[in-house]
Amino acid sequence: MSWRGFVAGYRQPRLESELQGARQLLEAAGIDVRLKPIIETLPPETSAVLAWTVCEGVANVIWHSRVQHCLIRLTQKNGRVWAEVINDGGRQERMEAGPLTLSGKEHFRVRVELPIQRGGEAPVLQEERS
Repeated sequence: MSWRGFVAGYRQPRLESELQGARQLLEAAGIDVRLKPIIETLPPETSAVLAWTVCEGVANVIWHSRVQHCLIRLTQKNGRVWAEVINDGGRQERMEAGPLTLSGKEHFRVRVELPIQRGGEAPVLQEERS
């Protein structure tokens, strides 16, 4: 079975549902949460990838970090959309991401950026190397 077939067997999460669930989980864990969603309806495939990103980012915040605040920010600009999960504390052990300085304070960010595809096949993602 190809990885595409394997992934296709998973449920397709909805971004709106994952954002609501993330808020509930973070609040239950005693973490102050702020959400900055987008209003436009996204294609199901794009919504699913962003939902998985939010889900994984929030799980890492809860299980692998000691934080007090978490920002989940969705941004859309120039035909692209991205999701960020930013916290004010510890490193998330299972995620590849990096530090971010906001207002002079160190944070940690998990981010994914995708082209918005309308119909047709999903884009092939390539690793960005610096």
